[in-house]
Amino acid sequence: MPTPPAPLPPDLAAPAFAVRDARRMGIDRNRMRRGDLTSPFRGVRETVPSSGIRDRCAAYQTIMRPDAYFCGPTAALLWGLPLPRRLELGEPLHVGLPHGQRATRLAGTAGHHFVITASELTMLDGMPITTPARTWCDLAPYLSLEDLVAAGDRVIWRRAPLASLADVREMARVHPGRRGALTRATALPKLNDRSDARSETQLRLRFADAGLPPMVANHEVWKDGRLIAEIDLASIRYRVGIDHEGDHHRTDQAQWRRDLRRFVELEDDSWSMIRSTADDLRDTSRLIETVEARLRRRGWTG
Repeated sequence: MPTPPAPLPPDLAAPAFAVRDARRMGIDRNRMRRGDLTSPFRGVRETVPSSGIRDRCAAYQTIMRPDAYFCGPTAALLWGLPLPRRLELGEPLHVGLPHGQRATRLAGTAGHHFVITASELTMLDGMPITTPARTWCDLAPYLSLEDLVAAGDRVIWRRAPLASLADVREMARVHPGRRGALTRATALPKLNDRSDARSETQLRLRFADAGLPPMVANHEVWKDGRLIAEIDLASIRYRVGIDHEGDHHRTDQAQWRRDLRRFVELEDDSWSMIRSTADDLRDTSRLIETVEARLRRRGWTG
């Protein structure tokens, strides 16, 4: 019967620790190879396998250089910015170093070296990371225009801003960069602090690209001193509104009933309401045709 692994010293950091620290405590190499430990990165062991981006960053931090920091897509995930599915898993970890330093080549990481100032770095939950404004600028090489605008909308989101629009503009001015420069410059004037979700940003941009009149995000509709609703996207002049419904609108019965009441009140207030779903994000052409038809019936001539 196999001998169970020897207990680790209580002073050893958990759930992740650096092998070098364990060796200093006298733990031999054979103990580091036992099956109760996993190795997310060379030189790191975990007593509990990483389950998300924060766990992976915390594990890497045990061997991280003191002048290194998380940046790019990794920083975006840590800040809670919306990213496309291909980047949501957070692999590899993007790790930056000051300009002139050799970027890390450790498996499971993507190393970078940037011209960066102390004011563009901060700490988040004990992790060194680029500021939200700098993070947004660094995302340009990785994202489409639509996704970069959605990430920027979250940075300046009115309900819980991570940075001001002025901060983002200044950062973009100071660091125009080569990679992603055109995407960044095109995205900047499209940022909107009223978008509550990536889906709202996507539809807003697609409506604009289709030549529809400007849509106000999360427009508040009041009647008799009472807030009836916030419409996800609204043409105020023509009183045409679009609400995007995620799965929770369908599966949550209370939410579904609230939606029904809200739509009745909006229709009674002369709003022409249209619902959109995830299918409309995959192919927005039919939704655009519907919105255009409603607008034209209400006097829009294009």
